[in-house]
Amino acid sequence: MGKITLKKRPKFVAAVGITPTCLQLNYEGHRIHTDEPPARGGSDIGPPPFDSFVAMLTGCSHVILGIIVEELGVRIDDMKMSLDTELDIRGIQGVEEIAKPIERIDLRLDFATDASDDQLAVMKATLQKRCPVNVIMTQAGIEIEEHWTVRPLD
Repeated sequence: MGKITLKKRPKFVAAVGITPTCLQLNYEGHRIHTDEPPARGGSDIGPPPFDSFVAMLTGCSHVILGIIVEELGVRIDDMKMSLDTELDIRGIQGVEEIAKPIERIDLRLDFATDASDDQLAVMKATLQKRCPVNVIMTQAGIEIEEHWTVRPLD
């Protein structure tokens, strides 16, 4: 088998502060907003930055699972993902310095598939290793616990 050489993909985001809490990010033709809810002085134009950050785990996991499924030659349908976590806000409030504002994330995956038990085992064993968001969070010391609910395809 020949050597595979992959290029790094440069990423550039331009951002403009719209209000003290709202930031507009421009990335490759896409406009994304982060903001705070009115209760925290924002205008709720977009999700808070922390929520956007954590939510990216579901987006990345979904894409990487799609790649793995394609490689295995199986199907997944009716994908649903959710996650739960808690943010230690003492650092945000200036109460004390917090080394790890997030200790743990529970990621739930629920879908139908025609994958065999062996193929499902491959999916479970490789998703965390191949999802860059998961890798970064794990290396930061965040425990990510996956909960899989898998149903047969109809």
